[in-house]
Amino acid sequence: MVAIVCIHAWQTEVIVDGHDLVQEGQLPFFSLVKWLLIDVLCNTAVPLFACFSGFLFFANTSQAFSLSTYWQKLQHRGRSLLLPYLLWNTIILILTAIGQTLLPSLAPEGTKMVMDFRWSDFVYAFWDMRQVQPTWPPYPICYQFWFLRDIMLLGLATPLLWLGFRQIKGMFLLCCMALYVWVSMPTIVNPQIAICFTFGAYCAISQRNIATLLLPYRYPLLGIAVLSNLSTYLFPAHLSFLFPHLPLLNAATLLAFAGAYFRYSKAVAFPWTASACFFLYAAHALPLRLLSITIERLFNPHTDLALLASFVGRVAFTTVLCLGLYKALHTYAPTLCQHLTGNRTTMRL
Repeated sequence: MVAIVCIHAWQTEVIVDGHDLVQEGQLPFFSLVKWLLIDVLCNTAVPLFACFSGFLFFANTSQAFSLSTYWQKLQHRGRSLLLPYLLWNTIILILTAIGQTLLPSLAPEGTKMVMDFRWSDFVYAFWDMRQVQPTWPPYPICYQFWFLRDIMLLGLATPLLWLGFRQIKGMFLLCCMALYVWVSMPTIVNPQIAICFTFGAYCAISQRNIATLLLPYRYPLLGIAVLSNLSTYLFPAHLSFLFPHLPLLNAATLLAFAGAYFRYSKAVAFPWTASACFFLYAAHALPLRLLSITIERLFNPHTDLALLASFVGRVAFTTVLCLGLYKALHTYAPTLCQHLTGNRTTMRL
């Protein structure tokens, strides 16, 4: 989840006197850190989360996946995904309306005001803001929840995955991977999310340990990942076709080495980790944006050191703030906290 905060905290443009210093190559160290931290490491977070989601959906269902089991799984996802999805989008919608009213100068120029929304705009705000304003990305108003939207849609299609893996087993996974690599098809979900969710589902249905499945291949994966990442960094114009696939390769490599770590160590998690991490994921975007605007206007960082200090400060402050808010809610409003985090402290698979 901290990796997700890092992705959203990173500045892709540094505009000074109308010139983008990043594109003009005047910030080489900043660009190098961005490549290593964001492109290579943090961009593995979304594929890994999708992989785990597919695995958890089919956990304990390797022998049977009846209609009642499917319905029970959807009910659990209704509490753990759909309810927080609706609540957080509503909260962000209300806070956005308040912010636009009280501090209109913080809204980007040309932004459609929430108070001017039509009824259809409010509906689209929960699914695809691009239908409200074409310059916005095709995400809900709580933009990081595009991932939950896609995961919920994939959850509806899980009987197809079950049938595929039960009938032709690993060949079904290979067919899905071939379609992902070679065939460009229109889809209502992100293709990376779909293939990673499918891989996780394969591990669960075939009763393979997702943490150690890739462990024997960790060193070949590392070699291929290093070579691929360096090649695309040095020759981006010639190897641009590899860019969409690098997060998957890096995620597989990281998962393989994580499997080695968990096999040979006694790692434990704090009991509140799952719900606290989900709260960080859900709550970080708005305070991070406000903090970024404030830092930009007060300090206008545009050197390597200043930009990196700004980045670290924004990530640290936002993470601590959100975890502090979670702790307060967990202590003083536990029922609300459970609803906002999908009841992850007590949720069963």
